[in-house]
Amino acid sequence: MSANMAKPPGLILTVDFISPEYETKLIEIFHNELDWPDRAGRRSLHYGYTFCYKTFKIDKEVPYQPFPEWMTALLPKGEKRIPDQVCLQHYPPGAGIPPH
Repeated sequence: MSANMAKPPGLILTVDFISPEYETKLIEIFHNELDWPDRAGRRSLHYGYTFCYKTFKIDKEVPYQPFPEWMTALLPKGEKRIPDQVCLQHYPPGAGIPPH
C-alpha cells in the first residue's frame, strides 16, 4: 500500500495470507470436493450462519453449518472476533459481478 493512501480504520492487510501450496489445495477442494448448487450464474456456499439475499440478514430457517477443517486453518488464531459466517462465491465466465 502506498504511503500516501489512507488506510480505513480497522483494516488489517496480511501479505501472503495463503501459501501457494495451500492455494493449490483450496482450488482442488473447490473444484472437486464441494457440493455447489447445480445452476447457471453465480453459485454460493455458506458456512456458519447462512446469509439471506432477500432480507440481508441471517437466514434463521437454515441450520448453522460448521466450518470444514480446510477453512478453520484459515481462521484467525487467538483473536477476540472470529467470523460466524463465511460465504464462498463462484462466478463462472460471463456471470458478471454486480456492484457491492
